[in-house]
Amino acid sequence: SDCSDEEIDFAIATGLARTRIDQTIFHLTNREMYLKYEGSVDSGFEIVSIPMKPEVYLLERYKKLFTALSEANMFAGKNSYFSSGLHFHFSKAWFTNKDHAERVNAELTKIYQNGELCEIANRTTKALIEYSKPTSRILNDEEDREVAMSERANTYEFRFFASTINYERFTLCMAFILFLIDNTKESPIDYYSKEYIEFRYKLKRTY
Repeated sequence: SDCSDEEIDFAIATGLARTRIDQTIFHLTNREMYLKYEGSVDSGFEIVSIPMKPEVYLLERYKKLFTALSEANMFAGKNSYFSSGLHFHFSKAWFTNKDHAERVNAELTKIYQNGELCEIANRTTKALIEYSKPTSRILNDEEDREVAMSERANTYEFRFFASTINYERFTLCMAFILFLIDNTKESPIDYYSKEYIEFRYKLKRTY
């Protein structure tokens, strides 16, 4: 990813065969998104965004995009939501330094060990989140990408969420990662805080 200056991009993997939805995506998002082949998804593809500021994803055209994806029945398979993934790439500019990024990874590890990450990520079984569970330290792209958080050249990738075409859930997933980043700059997260508890509730409500 070429993210810089506190930008974010994302990818949604889907098992649905490619259709004219690519034209819809192209026009609805002002050329900010495109489709690409995804080898891990049988007969499917990824919907990928260019790097952008997070506030761009709150514009009306993205609400329309997710409505269009839903109307196109993007997830035709019974388990498509749970086996496909929603991946976010956050520019390294979001982090004060590598230690800050490691604190985020450490918090993800705690959430996983507490048995909450499957719930937050909408992975219905622990087996599914095994592909994206946290590691003791952040691994780089060459070591392993199939983990909750990994390091790339200019970004950190978060890949523990299941796919979604629910716009509210999509924005909540992005906001949750921002919450982790903002609340680990100096100290660990307070898991009894009202904000964290509300995130858990809202993310579960928008399955």
